[in-house]
Amino acid sequence: MSSDPFHIVMLLDNPFVSDNRVQKEAASLVEKGFKVTIVCEQSNDLPNSETIEGIQVIRCFDSFFRHPLSLGYSSKARAVGQTLADLNPDSLHCHDYMMLNLASYAMKLVPNVRLVYDSHEYFAGWPFYRTNSGWFNKLKGFVVWKYFLYRERKISRLTNAIFTTTQAIAERLKNEMGLKHTPMVMANTPKQTALPASHEIIDLKAQLNLHADAILMVQSGNIYQSLDELSSLFDIVCGIDSLHFVLINDRPVAHKARDMIAKHTEWQQRIHVLPYDSSLLLRQLPSCDLGYIFVNSTWESHKLTSINRTHEYALSGLYIVSSKQAELKEMAERYNNVTMYDQSNLESIQTTLTEVVKDLDHLKLKIPSRNGFRTWESEAKRLIALYESFRSLRTKAIKSA
Repeated sequence: MSSDPFHIVMLLDNPFVSDNRVQKEAASLVEKGFKVTIVCEQSNDLPNSETIEGIQVIRCFDSFFRHPLSLGYSSKARAVGQTLADLNPDSLHCHDYMMLNLASYAMKLVPNVRLVYDSHEYFAGWPFYRTNSGWFNKLKGFVVWKYFLYRERKISRLTNAIFTTTQAIAERLKNEMGLKHTPMVMANTPKQTALPASHEIIDLKAQLNLHADAILMVQSGNIYQSLDELSSLFDIVCGIDSLHFVLINDRPVAHKARDMIAKHTEWQQRIHVLPYDSSLLLRQLPSCDLGYIFVNSTWESHKLTSINRTHEYALSGLYIVSSKQAELKEMAERYNNVTMYDQSNLESIQTTLTEVVKDLDHLKLKIPSRNGFRTWESEAKRLIALYESFRSLRTKAIKSA
């Protein structure tokens, strides 16, 4: 038995198509000799079982887990619990709060299994029910949200460890859940090995036929602005000499932005939209000058969480212009590479961008080299150390049995 690898079973609330944080965690653990199985949602487009980077992936349940008050929830949750127990896990590692509830069914079947909660967001600050249409659906969504938050608080007290993405969320979880210890922080940083060498950089300025002296500001990934807010930003950009703006996104809102640009001659030479490709992004960003971040201030979760692009911009050497957000405030204080604006005030956005563009050369001199920033390898040390301690305790228990 002692020769069996320590088995970590991760539970995931999606089909594991492009969940970068989960893949980095699992791959880092596999590299250290742990056996990792990801049990996740089914997809018609993906096999029920496959191996990715040495990680076994089992897609075995449907979307029932999103509806905990439905009649069939308990029976399906028990079936998932049995599936998890049959895998003989040493640890259950739950990615986000709906999976924490599912894990509770397996814990009844696997004595002494360790439980780790990986909270990617601050769910008390993410009232998703508000996006439902109609008052009745909003009411149902509210009840489900409150139920999950209740279960999150209850089960979190049974965990052996909790991870989250920022210090701000860690402190909220400790206080609101009555935890004895502050959760560990593991930010969403890129891998050092994913950063491109100078000869691998894709020159977006050349690709967009821009002059070498043009200042290129980028917003990659999710677009949280409304079309009206994008329109106002486009006008501001076009009013600042030498500034260009590129959106790297391929979701419907990006196509709507393209349509808007096509109708405004004054935008067409200064505003650009490119498709998002995760395999190319870190090669594209270093050719830009500024990284732009707009945070949806409606939900507290967005103001407290770790935003992937924050670290991607920093490690690519970009100066960052951002709306007010906890992690960006911390980064500004630590690295002097961020200026913040008031997103509710167009004049603040315009003034901030104008001043940053004017002083950009001076501002960039203060930015550390990319070796000064956190990367995934440094963040993952906490995760690996935790599981090394679990593995050591298991070995001692086996020897003393």
